[in-house]
Amino acid sequence: MSSSSDDAEAVVALLLAYRKSRQKRKCLWIRSWLSRRKERSIYHTILPEMSLEDPDTLRQ
Repeated sequence: MSSSSDDAEAVVALLLAYRKSRQKRKCLWIRSWLSRRKERSIYHTILPEMSLEDPDTLRQ
């Protein structure tokens, strides 16, 4: 009886491995200008400057 459960587990493992191998790999990419948003965006450059120089106008 344990032989049939071992066989079933082996079949399931093979099917899962086959399904995983057939799935398309997702390709991650990012445009170079998007990667620089934190260092060159208005939010990260002008707002800190304004908060130091003119906090009243920034609140408005």
